[in-house]
Amino acid sequence: MEMSTDSGAPEPWAKEAKEFTNDILESAREIVLELDENSNVFDNYDRLLAWIWVDGQLLNYMLAARGYADVKYLYDDYKYNDDLLDAEHLAQSNNLGVWGDDEPYYNPDDNISTYNSGSQDNYISIKNVRNLPIGSKVKVKGIVTNSIQNNAFIEDETGGIYVYTNNKSFSALTIGNEIIIEGELSDYNGLLEVVNFNGSNIRIISQNNIIAPKSITLSQISEELEGQYVEVANVEITFVEYKKGEKGYSIYITKDGVNGEIRIDKHLINYPDPESFKSGDKINVVGNISQHYDTYQILISDNIAITYP
Repeated sequence: MEMSTDSGAPEPWAKEAKEFTNDILESAREIVLELDENSNVFDNYDRLLAWIWVDGQLLNYMLAARGYADVKYLYDDYKYNDDLLDAEHLAQSNNLGVWGDDEPYYNPDDNISTYNSGSQDNYISIKNVRNLPIGSKVKVKGIVTNSIQNNAFIEDETGGIYVYTNNKSFSALTIGNEIIIEGELSDYNGLLEVVNFNGSNIRIISQNNIIAPKSITLSQISEELEGQYVEVANVEITFVEYKKGEKGYSIYITKDGVNGEIRIDKHLINYPDPESFKSGDKINVVGNISQHYDTYQILISDNIAITYP
């Protein structure tokens, strides 16, 4: 998107694209320019043509995936053509940026694009955040459904995601609070997280919201439900895997021929004794869908999460 046009006003989403690019480049540890063997080094306006890598992430892809740029001028089989077209398709599918609604801060009547940090918030849904590349700067709104030590899960009507605080405490991450948080998208052993934020990046919108867990079966647990607050009823414990003297363990469960796993985090304050669970017991469990490498887990919190039917 162009900041300078014949009319003298920026194109829609040009300001967001510029601010995003500035933020990425200014905070980068390493920036690498990669020339393409199928491209000229300079264009007709004497501008350098290169792929831009920022801390191992392709900036060109990041812009296209957010709808901050559309893919044009593919005059040859450039190295990352397919990747950029995939990113553009992702933005189109999720109605992001230029492929979605009009820019919230763009007024076509007076041809002025302005950013208002007061009453309007340019956050996107958790579902759309989950489709962005790792390392993306994100701004998202959701209700805190559960907490593990200082960390939390948040959820909106489209999905859920984990918020990792890096051992810092934030009172805003209280169950029932609706918040807007700005951070960075990260992946920890398969679990998608919002990381790298401070107190000024979290704002409470409302408090004392009540979210009931979504009733599901073990067969429904998948990437689509990762981060969401769920309840699984009347499952049978097959065995409990733990080491005496060590905290953190797994309870393996089954129902209707489908197996699952409940994860007891070592940081729980109300830490349940692993020997209190016996093979063959029937239980109900409430928690959030987490992921550890290729395994999905029901991660419980300090609230009452395991009961007996």
